[in-house]
Amino acid sequence: MMTDKSRMRLLLIEDNPGEARLIQEMLVHASSVIFDIVWADSLRAGLTRLHEQEFDIMILDLGLSDSQGLDTLKQIHAKYAEIPVVVVTMLSDESVGVQAVQLGAQDHLLKPQLTAPLLIRSLQYALE
Repeated sequence: MMTDKSRMRLLLIEDNPGEARLIQEMLVHASSVIFDIVWADSLRAGLTRLHEQEFDIMILDLGLSDSQGLDTLKQIHAKYAEIPVVVVTMLSDESVGVQAVQLGAQDHLLKPQLTAPLLIRSLQYALE
């Protein structure tokens, strides 16, 4: 039986090509959503993409080559607060996750614990 999948335009801001590829592969396994993924490898490139295209949701790494920590989220949220953001990071500091959500992120996920079902569920919840 075929099911109709919804399409979601997703901006992935991640400076590590290997991690970006891994996240993209995880999203292929979504059963109810087809993700149209645009990858940006820096905050500057991500902001350019946001200016040029519309996105439904965003995955944002807090450790980029041109921006670090919560300031990265602040810069995105200052101009594009309407787009749900799921933050991914290597930082296991619980306070960073809480602060990210307080600053407008929908979720904070740790890269070492990231699985396809967890990431997909987080994105689906963020859209709701």
